[in-house]
Amino acid sequence: MSEDEVYVVKPRIKTVKNTKKGTITIKLSTNDADGYEYTIAKVTNKTFSKFKKAVKNAGDGRIVYNSSKNHTSKSTVVKMSRLKKGKKYAVVVRAYKIVDSVKYYSEYSSVKSVKIKK
Repeated sequence: MSEDEVYVVKPRIKTVKNTKKGTITIKLSTNDADGYEYTIAKVTNKTFSKFKKAVKNAGDGRIVYNSSKNHTSKSTVVKMSRLKKGKKYAVVVRAYKIVDSVKYYSEYSSVKSVKIKK
């Protein structure tokens, strides 16, 4: 199967909430992917637009941003912990499908942000 025949639908972030101390919960709208790659980065009001630009310029590759971390999961609901109170975090997701042991990625979702209040 060629890369042109594989199409992975871009996921949509439904909610990003600060649920308990230092933890956020990310929920996606349903998708028919094999898994998801979540990217989270600590941002400020000034660097938020730089992170959006890094996501836009990533294309099919990984995001290049100084404080971003990746997490892979098969679930559409993920909890990320060990976040600092009072800081703002930006989240994006991309889906992937595995065909003939090769991963094919979707485009990144739109960027959502959340401030850790708890």
